Amino acid sequence: MKAKRVTLQQIAEKTGFSANTVSRALKNQSVISESTRSRIQSAAVEMGYVPNQAATSLRLGQTRTLALIVENLTNPFFGMLFEHIDRAAAALGYTVILFSSHYHGQDEKKAILLALSYGVDGIVLVPSHTSENNLSLLSEKHTPVVLLARAMKQMETD
Repeated sequence: MKAKRVTLQQIAEKTGFSANTVSRALKNQSVISESTRSRIQSAAVEMGYVPNQAATSLRLGQTRTLALIVENLTNPFFGMLFEHIDRAAAALGYTVILFSSHYHGQDEKKAILLALSYGVDGIVLVPSHTSENNLSLLSEKHTPVVLLARAMKQMETD
C-alpha cells in the first residue's frame, strides 16, 4: 500500500505557521528567522517530509535532469562515460537518467520519447547506426542534444 506523502500544509498545521512560511523555511530562505527555520525543518524531518520534485519542476519550468542514451550498458566505455557525465552534471546541480538503445533505432526512439516525457532539460546521445529519424525528432522538439562517439552527416549541428 502506498504511503501518503507529507504535505507542506500538514507541516504548517503541526508547527502553527502558514504553508508559505513552511515552504520558505524548507528552502532556507533568509526572510525566515533561524529559530523558525529550525523548528519547521525539525518537524519536516520528524514527519518524514520529502520534497516533491515534480511540483518544483513544474513551478520552475525545468527538471535539472539530463538523459544519457547509450547503445549498450555492458560495454565498459559507456559505464565510464556515465560516471564522468554524472559527476560533471551533479557538480552543476543536475541528475542524469541512463537509458540503453540496445543498438536498435526503435529502442533509441522509445528512450528519447520517454526522456522527453520526463521533461529532461537535455539529452546526451550515443546514436545508433539507424538514428536519422530519431535525430530529426529531437530537432523538431528543440531539445538540446549532445551527440557522442559517432559522426552524423545528416544533422545540422553547432
